[in-house]
Order: sequence, then C-alpha cells, then structure tokens
Amino acid sequence: MASGDEGYYHIGIAARIIKVHPQTLRHYERIELLHPQRSEGGEKGRGIRLYSDRDIARAKRIRRLVEDLGVNLAGVEVILNMEERAERLRAEQDQELQRLREENQRLKDLLARMTMSAPSQPHDPIVSPQPHAEQLVQEQAARIHKYEREIRRLKGLLAQVKMSAPSQPQRPHAVDLGAITPSQFEELVARLYKQMGYSVDLTQHSRDGGVDLHARIEDGVGVQEIAVQCKHYRGTVGVEAARALYGVVSSEQRLARGVLITSGSFSAGCRQFVDGKRIDLIDGERLRKLLAHYKLP
Repeated sequence: MASGDEGYYHIGIAARIIKVHPQTLRHYERIELLHPQRSEGGEKGRGIRLYSDRDIARAKRIRRLVEDLGVNLAGVEVILNMEERAERLRAEQDQELQRLREENQRLKDLLARMTMSAPSQPHDPIVSPQPHAEQLVQEQAARIHKYEREIRRLKGLLAQVKMSAPSQPQRPHAVDLGAITPSQFEELVARLYKQMGYSVDLTQHSRDGGVDLHARIEDGVGVQEIAVQCKHYRGTVGVEAARALYGVVSSEQRLARGVLITSGSFSAGCRQFVDGKRIDLIDGERLRKLLAHYKLP
C-alpha cells in the first residue's frame, strides 16, 4: 500500500480536520469524489469509513476549490481528473525515460566493446555491426530527447491545473468596502451568497442574535444551513466575535457551520480560536477575491 493510503481517521475526526460537516464527506463519497476505505465487519457487513492522509488532502483540495474559487462539484471533478491524469502521464513518462536511458547506456557500452574488439576482426563494412549500433544509439538519444520535451510539457500542464484559476480574469474590485455602510456591507455579502447558489435570509438587527444572515443550499443529501456574521471593520476583528458566533452554531443543531466575514482582518487569537471548530473566517482580502470572481457588485 502506498504511503498516505492507509486509513486512520473515522468520519467525525476527518470532518474536523477538513473543517466540513460529516454529511458533506458522505456526499463527496456518494458522487465518487472521495473513496475512503472501510474497516472489516460492521452493520450490513460494511465497516466504518477510514480516511487516509491522502483522502484528507484530497478533501481539503475539494473544499478550497468550492469555497475559495467558487467551483461547483462538477467542475471540481473535472479538475481532479485532469490533475490525476497529468500526474499519471508524468509518472509513465518518467518510467519510460528511465528505461530509455538505461537502454541507451547499454547500447553505448555495447558499441564501446565492439570498438575495442575491432582490430582483432577483419573490417568488413558490409557485415560490421558498428554502424548499426551507432544508429541505434542515435535513435535512442532522439527518443529520450522527445520524451524529455513531453515531460516538460506535462509538468507545465500540471502546474497550470494545480493553480486552478477561474477561467475568467479577475478584475480589481471597484467598491471600497470601508466606504459603504454596515447595512450595505451585509446586503453585499447576502448578494455574494445568492450568487454562489444559496438562498439567503437577512435577519432583523434587533433580533439577529449575533447572526446577520442565514444561507441555505441543497448539497445532495439535504439542506445545509450556515450562519453568517458580518463585521464591517477597517481594523482587526478580535476573538470575542468568533466566540459569539461559535456559541450560536453550537446551540443550534440545524447549523452546519458559521462564517465570520469582515472588511478588515482577524487577530491571531481569533484565528487560533476557530482552528478545528465549525467556523470559517473570510477577511477583507479574501472577500474582495470572491466578489471579483462572482463579478459583484
């Protein structure tokens, strides 16, 4: 078994590491984006899911494509398949190149031995194997050069795929987030989530309970609901805001996650607090990228 392929983590631990809901991982498995192992036995002969380090890395890649770049799951499948194909082709080309190099060296050694033994043999250009051996060496060298060029091309393709940039160039965002009002900031965030495919409900300011909007989306196994808190700050958002949102998410089982969004930045304490919790942070820099990607406003 290849390094990183052995299953170690059950779905609850894997979900916390990846920072997604367990149902999301089940959905990824159902649409065959993930293929975790299963332990022996269990209910109906199917053991518990065991996620390997490779599975964890793949799921994090899926989440980054979906959340950071706004790629839908169909697009994620295409990107992952392209990456796997490019990696597979590169490995095959590397193996073939190594084989050709070894064969080329074998022919060179053979040519050297034939050249050394040439004085003891009558020279007959018709039957002499030396020109043929030299031709073989030249042909092998040409094939090696061809494969090396192909490998460089595949490496370039793989680098482009791994960047996974949106197909449309991102334009600089025109709105100064610091210049709009807090209400306008919340409305802008609501429009962003609608553009991402969510249905959105803005809460009344007098009854928001620490949440400015609720966003819901069908994920294939049910409706996933997230609570979004907007902080229209020019400066740094402290850990208190993250604690408040975490309290809401922990007390309401219907909520899959909480998202804290600011036009400014987050303190180190805030980032440390949300680590491993069902809370995502979107600072001003990341928000501007999302707005540009979805062509808002």
